[in-house]
Amino acid sequence: MAILMDLKAVPTLRGARKKQSYLSECFGNGLPKEENDEDLRKERCREKFDMLSFFLSRVRTFEKWDLETQSRRDGEPLLVELREAKIDALRADLARIQAECELAFPNQRVSSLSHEDIDSSMFHIMTAKALCLCSTIMLHRAIDSTVRTDPEAQSAARNLIRIARLFRKAKRLETPCSVIWPLPIFIAGIEIADEIYQDWTVEYMRELGHWGAHVVKGRELMEQTLRWQEKHGRRASITDYLVQY
Repeated sequence: MAILMDLKAVPTLRGARKKQSYLSECFGNGLPKEENDEDLRKERCREKFDMLSFFLSRVRTFEKWDLETQSRRDGEPLLVELREAKIDALRADLARIQAECELAFPNQRVSSLSHEDIDSSMFHIMTAKALCLCSTIMLHRAIDSTVRTDPEAQSAARNLIRIARLFRKAKRLETPCSVIWPLPIFIAGIEIADEIYQDWTVEYMRELGHWGAHVVKGRELMEQTLRWQEKHGRRASITDYLVQY
């Protein structure tokens, strides 16, 4: 994904669609306008999925670099300066993506929705918003692992749980339907400080265990991460932790 994004190849692979949907290519003029419009809305979401997935991979790359250079930074002022520049670049990129999401999906606030509003199109929009929230949390975790959490990450985690609860009530995740979920539940679970919400995310991951072994493994990792964080009073480095798991 990182190579494709660097080469600006993802829009080409997606066909750089602006006015034509996947379904219109299959059904031509026989496709109802409302179906075509909905598919185009989903395509805008898929473009954001690509951007945010790439951003998450960049955060992971930064976290790995940060761990590798940590012991050398005391005697290397340029490394400290480079770290700050990398962080500023990531923050600016995330702010840009968040602004683009707000422009693409205006007036779609989680707090104003009920589970009855979660149709197929809204599922895609809320998934894009969930990835934005995941990106916020993972960037904060990569930048500062010396604290247990911070207010902005807590706010993002609470909103992720609101989205997950809407999906659960709407029965949108009863069967495997996304390569993105249940990752947002995992990320919300390891960041949220409230034990009641922690228990809810663990149990929801358990409920989704029929999706496959990867979800079961994810829940086990979440529980181990929560125990580690409770013991040490700070965030666990997921990049480092996955190697041990």
